[in-house]
Amino acid sequence: MAEWLFSADCHVVEPIDLWNERLPAGLRERAPRRERREGGGWNIVIHVGGKAVRAMTFEAENFEHDDDQPGPGSGYEPDERMKDLRADGLAGEVLYPTMGNFGWSMPEADVGAAYARVYNDWLAETFAVRPGFFVCPGMIPVHDLDLAMAEVERIARLGLHGAMLPLTAPEGRPYHLPEYEPLWAALEAHGLPVSAHIVTGTPAHVLAGTSVHREGAPPISLLGEIRGAAPAQVMLHDLVVGGVLERHPSLHFVMVEAGIAWLGWLMESMDAIYERAPMRRARRAAGLSLRPSEYLRRQCHGTFMDDRIGVANRATTGVEALLWGNDYPHPEGTYPNSRARIAELFAGVPDAERRAMTGGTAARLWGFEPALT
Repeated sequence: MAEWLFSADCHVVEPIDLWNERLPAGLRERAPRRERREGGGWNIVIHVGGKAVRAMTFEAENFEHDDDQPGPGSGYEPDERMKDLRADGLAGEVLYPTMGNFGWSMPEADVGAAYARVYNDWLAETFAVRPGFFVCPGMIPVHDLDLAMAEVERIARLGLHGAMLPLTAPEGRPYHLPEYEPLWAALEAHGLPVSAHIVTGTPAHVLAGTSVHREGAPPISLLGEIRGAAPAQVMLHDLVVGGVLERHPSLHFVMVEAGIAWLGWLMESMDAIYERAPMRRARRAAGLSLRPSEYLRRQCHGTFMDDRIGVANRATTGVEALLWGNDYPHPEGTYPNSRARIAELFAGVPDAERRAMTGGTAARLWGFEPALT
């Protein structure tokens, strides 16, 4: 039997009318939506303070991929996905939103919470009913922590398999603050790994200001995963220095689609600063029993598609920190050539280490039992 692969980063592409049909009528105009662009493609439009803000643009006509990629139903129809992904050699995948990711870009807590509930309900009824293939983290709204706590309990009852938080915390409320402690405790108690995807939580006006389609912008953007590296470092730093990983040793965090090449540097840099003599008083106040890198190796992970530097640094980061994903069905992903790309990327890597990065660690993290038939 061929080696099975598990993608730690894939996406649904939600039906275009999902939120328009399911949100309470009074919230629909305030929620993110996608609108056709003149000449093809889509704009993502978010309403903030009564003003429509174009947060991002997708060029692909069917929103989810280019013409040489899978068909439009692949984003939201389980049977279509399973055909494509099995042909690509996969035995399972972790699902993240596409349009849903913009739900954290609004400062309005009531809209964000309702937006998350719609996504979580749809995910539970469409994909989570097939746990032999799909791993389904649910969205947690964070602008109101009472609403966040309620949604943690709800996704646990729905049978979802993890939790998603925005990579960028709400303005003025970084993740090291004590106010998040009940949230961390609830997530740990339910055994829900926490994922944070690039771009999520970035305010709408910031997304608009960095768009390649803004006035005067260059014709091409090469940021890709680079957009997530710095916010991922900030989030991991805050989880360490805030003692979150110390107090919740079984709670795991996954930085999604931010790459992994920076992770070894972050471990080394945080350790070096932490161990400097002038930090003695701060070390005592922090009450940490481990060095920063030890927390990161024990509880933190990053997903990647093509990251030779990150794979080469696995002796520094630990193999368990590195989770391969093919980003299906987005056009920058490795579908339909995942096996060939993996063979090239992992050339010379010992079999046991390759297997850990291409599915073994993720299977343990999410309690995944692959359906191999």
